[in-house]
Amino acid sequence: MTAPGSFASCPACRCAVEESRAGTESGGTLRHPAPAATGGRLVSGLLALVLCTGGGAATAQPPLIEAVKQGDLAAVHSLLERRAAVDAPEIDGTTALHWAVHRDDGDIAALLIDAGADVTAVNRYGVAPIALASLNGSAPMLARLLAAGADANRTQPEGETALMTAARTGRVEAVRVLLDHGADVNAAEQWRGQTALMWAAAEGHTAAVRELISRGADVDARSGHAEAAATGEVAGGDAGAADGAAAPRGFSALLFAVQGGHLDAAAVLADAGASVNDLTPDGSSALVVAVDNRHYELAARLLDRGADPNADGVGWTALHTAVLAHRPHFRVVPDPSPTGNLTSGALIEALLAAGADPNAASRERVRLATQTSPLYPTEGVTPFLLAAVAADVPLMRLMLAHGADASVTTAGGSTALMAAAGAATYAGQGAGSEADALDAVKLLLDAGVDVHAADEAGNTALHGAANRGATAV
Repeated sequence: MTAPGSFASCPACRCAVEESRAGTESGGTLRHPAPAATGGRLVSGLLALVLCTGGGAATAQPPLIEAVKQGDLAAVHSLLERRAAVDAPEIDGTTALHWAVHRDDGDIAALLIDAGADVTAVNRYGVAPIALASLNGSAPMLARLLAAGADANRTQPEGETALMTAARTGRVEAVRVLLDHGADVNAAEQWRGQTALMWAAAEGHTAAVRELISRGADVDARSGHAEAAATGEVAGGDAGAADGAAAPRGFSALLFAVQGGHLDAAAVLADAGASVNDLTPDGSSALVVAVDNRHYELAARLLDRGADPNADGVGWTALHTAVLAHRPHFRVVPDPSPTGNLTSGALIEALLAAGADPNAASRERVRLATQTSPLYPTEGVTPFLLAAVAADVPLMRLMLAHGADASVTTAGGSTALMAAAGAATYAGQGAGSEADALDAVKLLLDAGVDVHAADEAGNTALHGAANRGATAV
């Protein structure tokens, strides 16, 4: 337990700050759009810190609260026998029961409740004791509060329920106690429209996910707000899909699990009927989300369950993403470390075996590196072209064996030969060495790519070699 008087030791501060963390943990952007963390919760947490520390320094605390903070059962008993005001609050409205619950001190909480403590009291920040018990994931404390009249569906000011908070902890018994007392399993908080199932899935709490589903949690529910979805202001991406069709609203529990790389939680959700071909608001598939976050083993599991390897959204498939990750370009911020027991190369083989199209062309500009050369327009890029950009000859050969078109061009007429020569990157920023580039160029020339071909701006493969500074090429 944090020492009394510190930031996280205050129930008011703690709940506000835990909510701000929850916004990032459950829906913060990692490698793919998700419901974004909202600054309002962080501000509320900081405000709580200022108010709590300022008020505590200037105002004497009720003796009962001081005794509870110290965990002094005898002193609490003595004060209650002398008829101390059991609900006398601190300046921020926090009561002795808040503190007992925060400390998960069942004996003191029982004394206070027996003395008539208000189990529904809220402090200045709208925090009730049941919220703190849920934050601790304490099933016994929750049971005690609920038996004394606490509301299982009591919400924080922004709509977060005790069940959501308990689900985030992963404590199944706490989740079960709340459900047994009537907690709404499908309630959605008003800030981002997330449910308890989404909280559990985002944290990878498989047992909690399973319990919630068994009690009726909707695996197809999505985060976001109906009004925001209608206006295009949904969390996590664009409201319009690339083809003009209505985009899905927000994220599902499966997408949260996939983004976090939680294999088992994702499997439980899929077993319960969640679609492995679910899409984000920008049209990217669950498979793309998995690969983009470097969860290669999870991506392979999705493939095994029937995920479409060519689902593209904006024309950017899982194969595009995996090829780009296989030999990454220079980045100021490094890519996340892969999870699971599968390499990007093994996943690429699995994708191709499952029918991934090495000739699928992107329909939007894509960012290939920290600085992409202006000589290489990036609309119409295929996975094979990405392998050529990286001068990844083994991967190029693999895709040629699976039907890749060596003569494919981008929307602007750039060829794989131009890409391999260096049109797509500045000197020193390419993924492959000059020797790799030379081997890639030779492979493409042997495959019949026209060495004299020019893009719409008149650039040829020779311009690309000069751009790379590759004399041998």
